[in-house]
Amino acid sequence: MSILSPNRLKAKIEPHLHWRVPFQAGIYANSPRWSNKDLDPVPVEKRTWGGADYWAYWASDMVSLKRYRKGP
Repeated sequence: MSILSPNRLKAKIEPHLHWRVPFQAGIYANSPRWSNKDLDPVPVEKRTWGGADYWAYWASDMVSLKRYRKGP
């Protein structure tokens, strides 16, 4: 029997082909297929970034080496 026989390979791979992610409804009730808790906007009361945080993120992108190589 070969190490990579078709039956043995199928037995190893088959359980991984049927994983299911549990569905969690998002805020867009009309289109549940394209909405879930990970992709929905963060509610205002849970947001933690302020103006200085956005500026720091933008500034770090402007000084990165990748930006210098590609240009504007």
